[in-house]
Amino acid sequence: MAWRLYDTINGDWYDDELYDTQEACTEAAHFYMREAEEMGDNLELLVEPFDPSELLESPFEEED
Repeated sequence: MAWRLYDTINGDWYDDELYDTQEACTEAAHFYMREAEEMGDNLELLVEPFDPSELLESPFEEED
């Protein structure tokens, strides 16, 4: 199963990177949140499973 990071503040996926394990995704979330805190920002990330049958949204796609 693949895992992704969800940004709860912005209500969107944090990035398009997929992680092989929940543990790797959790480590990445902690890294990014610590990095943001050191820069004076607030970042809240959730580790969420990703269904490979879902299409990755492109920022260039038009919304209807």
